[in-house]
Amino acid sequence: MEKSSVPSDAMRITPGTPVGDAAARRSDPAYRRSLSSSVRDWDAQVDRFARYFVAHANLPRRPFAFLDVGCGTGAGVARIGAVYPQAQLFGCDVEQTHVDIATALYGDCGTFFRRNLTELDGHYDVIECSNVLEHLTNWREAAAHLLTCCKRLYIFVPYRETLDGVPLAPTGRETVAEHVACFDKTSFRLWPRERVAIATRVLRTPGAWGIRLRRELVYRLKAALARQPFDVQRQLAVCITHRQYLPSLPTPFVPRPWAALRLAAGRATVHR
Repeated sequence: MEKSSVPSDAMRITPGTPVGDAAARRSDPAYRRSLSSSVRDWDAQVDRFARYFVAHANLPRRPFAFLDVGCGTGAGVARIGAVYPQAQLFGCDVEQTHVDIATALYGDCGTFFRRNLTELDGHYDVIECSNVLEHLTNWREAAAHLLTCCKRLYIFVPYRETLDGVPLAPTGRETVAEHVACFDKTSFRLWPRERVAIATRVLRTPGAWGIRLRRELVYRLKAALARQPFDVQRQLAVCITHRQYLPSLPTPFVPRPWAALRLAAGRATVHR
C-alpha cells in the first residue's frame, strides 16, 4: 500500500467520545434505543448503500487506504472494513455533528474527521463519494477536486431522476428530495480520455434508493390500474481512475449483479 498522506487533524477524536467504547455501544440495545429514530433510520440506510457498494465495487485485495466522503453515520466505513479487513479506513463529512455520531458508533472501525469536499487534502488509494453530489450545485468542481486526492474515485448518484414520469434536467434549484443536480452516463465526461479511464454502471438499490422489490410490484400494479406513470429509482455508479494507476488496481466493477440483489434482500453476504 502506498503510504497515505492524511490530514494532520484526521487522527483527532472528538473530546468526550472514547473510541474504544464504540463496539460496546453498537451491541448495547439500550444505547441504540437512546438514539433518535431518525438517526437509527439514517444509519440503516447508510449501511444499505454500503452493502450495494461492496457488492459492485472491485476493491484491491492488498492493503489500501480508503476514504468515505460524506460518511454520515460511519456505517459505510464499518461495512467496508468487514469485507476488506486489510484496508486503512477513513471517513469525512462536512458536518461536525455527523463526525461525532460516526466516531461514537464506529470509531473502532476507522478514523473520522470534518472536511468540506472542495477543501479535502491528503491522498488515498480509493475514495468513495456516495449520494452526495446531487445536493451540490458545484458538483463538477467537487468531483474534480476529489480526483486529485486519490488513484481511483467511485461516485454513486441517482440516475436520471423523474418526477411524475418526466425526466428532470439540472436546474440549480431544488428538484426531488433537495437534489439540485441530475445525472446520466455522460455527466462525468469531464476529463481527457488520455488522463483517466471512466467506467459506469446503472443499478437498482431497493431499500436504499428505491423501494423494496416486493413493494415495487404492488406500486407498479396500482400505477397501471390508475393509468399513472411509475418512477423507477436507479443509481449511477461511476468509477474514475488515473490511467497511470490502472496496472496496479483491479477492474472497476465485479460482474455480480444477482449477488447485489440477494444481498439487499438479506439472503447473502459479500466475501472477497
